[in-house]
Amino acid sequence: MRSTTRAIAALACASLMTACGGGGASPIASAPLTESASRTPDVAPDTTSKCTPKIYVGDYQNNDVLIYPGNVMNPGPCGKIKTGIDAPLGVAVDYDDGVYVANYLSDSSGGYPINEFLNGTKTPTVTIEADGPGYDLWVGKGRVLYVAEATRSAVAEYGYASTVPKATLAVNGEPYGVATDQKNNLYVSYLSNADGVGHVEEFAPGATTGTDAGFTVPLGGALRIDLQGNIIVGDRNDDLIDVFAPGGTTPGRSWSTPGRPFYLALNKAETNLYTGAFGAVYIYDYASGTQVGTITKDLGQAQGIATFPRQPY
Repeated sequence: MRSTTRAIAALACASLMTACGGGGASPIASAPLTESASRTPDVAPDTTSKCTPKIYVGDYQNNDVLIYPGNVMNPGPCGKIKTGIDAPLGVAVDYDDGVYVANYLSDSSGGYPINEFLNGTKTPTVTIEADGPGYDLWVGKGRVLYVAEATRSAVAEYGYASTVPKATLAVNGEPYGVATDQKNNLYVSYLSNADGVGHVEEFAPGATTGTDAGFTVPLGGALRIDLQGNIIVGDRNDDLIDVFAPGGTTPGRSWSTPGRPFYLALNKAETNLYTGAFGAVYIYDYASGTQVGTITKDLGQAQGIATFPRQPY
C-alpha cells in the first residue's frame, strides 16, 4: 500500500516547479533510485563519534536518515537512522544532538509521524501524530519544535518531548520553511494564496500574527537565518539561493544551484551552507557562494538537512 501511495503522489506532482493545488508540493520528482548500502550501520544519532561534526540528510527514497562527517567535502556515510523513518521530509536537531524527523506518508492511525530520537536512542523516543506532513522542522529556544504543515496552511509548535501542540499559527498559504533567529523571532517561508508567489512572514516570540518581510521569491522552500540576521531562502523555481539582508527587499547576494534548493542548513561556524536536491547535497562556501563539495554516496532523494553542532541559537 505504501508503494502505491508513493507512486500516486509522484504522478500527481512530478515537479517541484509549482505547488500541488491545495495539497502542498510533492517531494517526488524524477531521480536516480538507489538503495543505501547495507554496510552502513543503523545507529543511535549521538554514537557516531567519528562523525563530528555531523550532517543529517533525510533520504526520501530509501526511508532513512544518513549521517555524514561534516568536515569532509565529499563524504561517505558513517551511519544511518532507519527505525521509524518512512519517506522523510523535514529533519532537525536540537542542542543535545536530539534528532527530529517528519515522515511524508501517514501511518495506520491516519497521522503523519514526527519521530524524535532523544537521549541517545536508535528508536524513536517520542512520536507526534501530526495532522499533515511536516515539510520543514526547526528546534528553537527551549527546544520548542516548529513544524511547517503546508497542507494545513499552518505552523504547529510543540514543547520539548510533547505530542500535543502548544500553539498553531495560521498562514495564508502553504508553509515550506521555518526557522528562528537569535532573538527567537520565528520566520515562515510560504507560498501565498493571495498572489501565488513565495513570501516570508516574521512572528515575534509568542505572537499569533506575523509581519511580512517585504520581499517575494517565485517559489520559496526552506529558509535559515544567520548570525547577522540575513534571511537565506531557496528559490525553487529559479534554482537560486537568495540571501536577504535584514529589511532588504532584493537579495544582497545570490547564486545558482544544480537542482531545486528545497532544503537548507548552515554549519555552526556559518562557513558552509548545505542545500538538498534529488540525488545530492551540495556544499557551498557561505561567504562566496562557491561550491566546495557534494554529498552523493548511498544517497537516493535528498530532503531535510540538519547539522550538529547546530547554529548557536
